[in-house]
Amino acid sequence: MSIYDVVIIGGGHNGLVASAYLSKAGLKTLVVERRGINGGMAATENIFPGYKINTGAIVVGRLRPGLEEDLQLKSFGLKFMQWDPISFTPLPDGRHFFMYRDITKNCEQIAKFSKKDSIQYPKFVKFISEFANDIESLVWSPARSLTEIIERLETVDRGDLARFLTTSTKDILDEYFESDEIKGTLSWHTTDSTNAGPMSAGSAWELGAHFVIWKDFRIAVGGIGSVSDAISKSAVNLGAEIRNNLQVTKIIVNNGQVKGIKTSSGKIINSKCVISNLDPKSTFLHLIERDDLPENIFNQVNRIKCHGVGTKIICLLDKLPNFKSISDKKSLDHYRLFNIMPSLDYVEKAWDAAKYGKLPDKPMIQGYIPTITDSSLAPPNKHILEAWTQYTPYNLKEDTWDNMREVHYENFLRTMSEYTTNMREVISDKMMLTPKDFEKRFFVTEGQANQIDMGINQRLTWSDNRTDIKGLYLCGATCTPAGVNGAPGYNAAEAVISDWKNL
Repeated sequence: MSIYDVVIIGGGHNGLVASAYLSKAGLKTLVVERRGINGGMAATENIFPGYKINTGAIVVGRLRPGLEEDLQLKSFGLKFMQWDPISFTPLPDGRHFFMYRDITKNCEQIAKFSKKDSIQYPKFVKFISEFANDIESLVWSPARSLTEIIERLETVDRGDLARFLTTSTKDILDEYFESDEIKGTLSWHTTDSTNAGPMSAGSAWELGAHFVIWKDFRIAVGGIGSVSDAISKSAVNLGAEIRNNLQVTKIIVNNGQVKGIKTSSGKIINSKCVISNLDPKSTFLHLIERDDLPENIFNQVNRIKCHGVGTKIICLLDKLPNFKSISDKKSLDHYRLFNIMPSLDYVEKAWDAAKYGKLPDKPMIQGYIPTITDSSLAPPNKHILEAWTQYTPYNLKEDTWDNMREVHYENFLRTMSEYTTNMREVISDKMMLTPKDFEKRFFVTEGQANQIDMGINQRLTWSDNRTDIKGLYLCGATCTPAGVNGAPGYNAAEAVISDWKNL
């Protein structure tokens, strides 16, 4: 029988962050990871010989302020790169535009479609940035009550807050822009892995929250797994223990108090505290005995909505795809990140299909060719395309994913072929991760990349890392903010440290 202060279930990047901070505070900490590698959905895997594949996330938003320095991640090999322009949007009529980090350059691009919108763009950036700054503390640190949420948002204009909480992305963008092309690309900030469309009420909140996290995104050299690797090395250096290929089958609870965990081999590991990096349904409904689960938690967890909405398509490329709208064959700017979302209507139609359990004929696509920036990910003169496609519902109404996998892949190829001349010819191999595959590979309920649907109601309900079971905490993306930033892990560690004397 082993005894630890804290056991963390799941070696995703947030679990690793929590282990590092807890070890730094002097607590004996163990991370138990079911897979052979760490990182969860922030892992880079050697699936194809010679290639490093990001099977989940690809890019890094802002890591929680102070995290890189606290854990000395640079000294453990973590390096970041940025690119500019940020993104490329090809259009069906042969036009295109880029989005840059510089507002003036963006205005020049937008003016090709609407001079009015080019004037409005700085006003929009100022408005959304100010709102993002006002809610930033709520994004990075969880509020424990509605009263605290209101107190945190005292500086926010009440009219703006009401709009973001209740209105749609379309309503906000329509206030500023007339160009469908610009609005389509900007809608990515609210639709990424979200079980909602740009015209859904309340989707505007994600526009503000996303701006906090993604206004300075980067790519990690060596793949997204380099982030998790650096964090795990830092955690071990600080005294944490990490065990891989070990499955937890039970969280032991006695009289409302956590006592430890049980593994698939039958081994009991005692601890004063357990932190779960899993989603709430996996944690409470699969790892805790029903008799040990308070009725209020059982009911609350059963109300959670978890709908996977995206499928990742990974293509190995012998050559780069030739975009029809780019005449400069030497340019590489358009390959790093490209958006196939030419209008709000286009995105909404993809969402409309998913609402009724169908696959869209023309999916929304956000594609990355990370090998343009980091050649270490593939053999010489080879490339990787990692495409996030939406909307692809976890539950298909009229068929199964086994039957529809190739249908969706064909929809992807046909859509890409509208914008390129050689998409089919350059692909040498592929891998698809549907919501069903995400569930099996990463153990996330219904393949939801954010663990739970990121509607504002669920964000506020599950923002706190603490639970009603004494000594049990959550540290996954459920606790917000989602994405690769480490904040939920940091917040969970802070909660445990604060509560330690009373556990």
